[in-house]
Amino acid sequence: TEFPGGDLHSIGKTVYLIGLEQGRPFIYSTPEGTNDWTLLYKANKGKRFRHGNIHIADGKLYYFLMEQKTGSAQPIHLQVIDIPGITNTTAH
Repeated sequence: TEFPGGDLHSIGKTVYLIGLEQGRPFIYSTPEGTNDWTLLYKANKGKRFRHGNIHIADGKLYYFLMEQKTGSAQPIHLQVIDIPGITNTTAH
């Protein structure tokens, strides 16, 4: 109940919650049918981002992120994250 907003992705028998908290990426996971969330990844320093788009394929999570700056054009960054349990599949 205390999780920040994010996107839910189901891969195999695991559900992932992926999003931004205070402008930095995080990833939680839980086995399907449970509420036993585990923090897998959280950036604690570095650039802050406005929003991002997630693509999961070929055993990796690709997170395209728009940097949080002023003005109408901000840099786009790509983080490629290996997550235990993600195999050569595409998320649902």
